[in-house]
Amino acid sequence: MSLAQYMLEISVSDGLLSSYAKLDSLGIRLIKQSANMATAEVVTQWITPLEKIRKVNQHEVVKRDGKWYLVTSPPENDLPPNQLFSQNSTQFYNQGRRRITTQQTYHEDVLEQPVLEVITAKLVKFQDQYVIIGEIQNLDNVPADVVINATLYNDDNKELASFNAKYEMKHKLLPKETTPFKIYFEGVAWSGNDEKSPDSFDPNEFTPISLSEVPVKFNLQCAGNVATRDLYRGLVLQEVKSEARQMEGILFNSGTQEVTIPQLLVSYYDNEGALVWVDHQFLKDGLRIQRTKSFTYTTLDLSQMEIINQEMDRIFINGMRNENVSKKYLPDRKQQHWKK
Repeated sequence: MSLAQYMLEISVSDGLLSSYAKLDSLGIRLIKQSANMATAEVVTQWITPLEKIRKVNQHEVVKRDGKWYLVTSPPENDLPPNQLFSQNSTQFYNQGRRRITTQQTYHEDVLEQPVLEVITAKLVKFQDQYVIIGEIQNLDNVPADVVINATLYNDDNKELASFNAKYEMKHKLLPKETTPFKIYFEGVAWSGNDEKSPDSFDPNEFTPISLSEVPVKFNLQCAGNVATRDLYRGLVLQEVKSEARQMEGILFNSGTQEVTIPQLLVSYYDNEGALVWVDHQFLKDGLRIQRTKSFTYTTLDLSQMEIINQEMDRIFINGMRNENVSKKYLPDRKQQHWKK
């Protein structure tokens, strides 16, 4: 393969590593060496807006005419099965202000907030961190942009901490779609007089919140607004296998849009079908249309996780109590339909 062809093939790659990463450090260790050939292990550290990426590769170099040349690894050549294909889809559009005016928006031009419901929620303790996990569903017939704010309380209903859901949930839900969520509670970094901010950006920086008391209760404030963008659902899982605390599988982009940063959202359940934990993983490479990409995920040991509270009487949806939403919109829901 010529240099021009190699540069051409890698130029079409996309993703977190290709488009958003900056090289932070580079380490080289020789494994084998002879007069005209050598094998080196190259360790690189990359900084991205979401996380640090560490790559370990082995490269061969050869000596020709007194100069050393790198033997390139062939790029992945995954050809799509179809040259031309079509796909049906439902599109949504919000008119906004239908009347031309400089005054306040007319009431009839304001869309109602989508109806949501929290199916399960619990406060747990894992690795010395208090976390809220659960599942939320969009009961409405329109897509919803969902935000969840969680608050921790002590026995005297004193507020201890508050934070929002970040990576571990789908923030855009299609009609009737369900997503798990997980909320960590993060403190304010470098707030002490003797603390100093680092000289370089660290995307993995996390400041655990310092709680004055042990939390025993929690509150969820969930809100949804009509969403019309970022509703792509063309990414599907294939050939998923789980062996010895490791999951492997293939992601296939079956739709008509490129996926720049694929993300895995992993839910853990017990034998009774109850949600135990939620985790996520970003893939460093993007996924073009009708292409595949393999992934590997290492499962977690949750034996030390402790359930603190499972009461759901302090959950609100768009200002309404969660149980009232369920009784009004789904009075005949089968709570255990997943059981045979």
